[in-house]
This record gives sequence, structure tokens and C-alpha cells, in this order.
Amino acid sequence: MERDPEIEALVRQKGAELEAALREAGSTLPPGLTGQDFVEWAMADGERRAKSPEGQALFKRMKRVVEEVAAALPGGIDDPDFLPRLKARSKDLFGDSGAASA
Repeated sequence: MERDPEIEALVRQKGAELEAALREAGSTLPPGLTGQDFVEWAMADGERRAKSPEGQALFKRMKRVVEEVAAALPGGIDDPDFLPRLKARSKDLFGDSGAASA
């Protein structure tokens, strides 16, 4: 399956940024592994997790939180307080990592 050229460009860009950041930190990826390989793996793993029953339950919960926060503000998602309140609510529900088991 062919991917959108913009996504391909993003994968290449983020892969190069990862390699540069690792070099700057005095580390490298293992021989034979590129930053682009790592980004590809991370995207595939994220997709697999998102499609799992646990991932679907988490997305449903996250959607509910977004809707609740938006409903509590006069401007909804466009309200200037939306993102700060969403972050606070997410931290309350999911902890500091921003994620939780569903």
C-alpha cells in the first residue's frame, strides 16, 4: 500500500531529527537501524495498539473527556481555556504519563 507523500516526508524528517538528537546526546542507534526505521516501527506499533480492544476503549474514554471539557466551556474547543483544562483533566484521569489502561 502506498502512503501519502506528506507522511513519507514526515517519516524521513523525524527519522533524521531522531538521529541528529541521538548524536548530539552522544549516542547512536544500533548498527543497521536508521532513525527512519525507528519512526516506521513506532508508527506501526502505535497503529497496532490503537486498533486493539484496549486502545479502542482508551480512545472512547479520551473522546468522552474532550467532549465533557468542551461542553463545560462557553467557547467549546475554541475557548482559550480548553487546552489547559483538557491537560488538567487528562492528568487527573490518566496520570502524569497522559495514558492509562482502559
